[in-house]
Amino acid sequence: MIALLLGGIWSRVWGYVIAAGAVVSLLLGIYVKGRRDGEQKIEDAAEAQRLKDVAKAQVISNEVDKMSPTDLDAGLSKFMRD
Repeated sequence: MIALLLGGIWSRVWGYVIAAGAVVSLLLGIYVKGRRDGEQKIEDAAEAQRLKDVAKAQVISNEVDKMSPTDLDAGLSKFMRD
């Protein structure tokens, strides 16, 4: 008798359990995708900044290579202590 009653209740609740599982799975999927997109955005920004820094370093290196030793000494003297 009790088994029949529990079986009837379980058959009615089973649909709700499946629906709740689907909702939880959907929310978890959205959360994971948002985290992955956020990480990718941060990585893209870091890579863009790295490329800017490399280009800036190359420009500075080219300018230093073109300087005469006297100009180079004068330019670097402002960074030296007296």
